[in-house]
Amino acid sequence: MPLCAASFCLSLPRRLTALGLLTALALSSAACSRVPELENQLSADLRSQPYPKLLPLETALAAEPLPEVESAALDQDLTARAALLKRRAEALRQREP
Repeated sequence: MPLCAASFCLSLPRRLTALGLLTALALSSAACSRVPELENQLSADLRSQPYPKLLPLETALAAEPLPEVESAALDQDLTARAALLKRRAEALRQREP
C-alpha cells in the first residue's frame, strides 16, 4: 500500500473528473472576459442604434424546394441536355465525309 495523503490518493477517474471540472471552470471564466479591442470597433452612431427586431425562424428563412424535387428537376435538365448534345454530335458525324 503506497504512502500518500488522502487528498493525493484519488483514483484515476476521480482525478480526470476533477481535472475536467477545473478546465471547464477556467474556460468559462475566460469566456466571460471583456476584450477592449473588439468593443471599441463600433462607432458611436452604431452603438446608439436600437437592436433589430427579431423575426420568427419560419419567416426569416427562405422557402427552399425539397432536395428530392430539386434533384429530380436537375436530373431531367441534364438528361435533356445530354440528348441534345448526342443529337448534335450525330448531326456532325453525318456531315463529315
